[in-house]
Amino acid sequence: MSSHFASTQELIEWSFRNTEAAIQFVNEGRIEEIENFGDEIQHIINNTDKELAQQWVDRFKIEMP
Repeated sequence: MSSHFASTQELIEWSFRNTEAAIQFVNEGRIEEIENFGDEIQHIINNTDKELAQQWVDRFKIEMP
């Protein structure tokens, strides 16, 4: 992750909230929901696949800035 997330107070707070949400996701035992999607997640990151990323944002109701 680049340092862009720390470029504004809003993005710092967004990053913190989403980090907490990710920890809660794991603590609730929901990690199994994404266990088999490592290749897809890596594809999104490596290829900046905005369309597929949006599908994940919608599916998991990820807060976006």
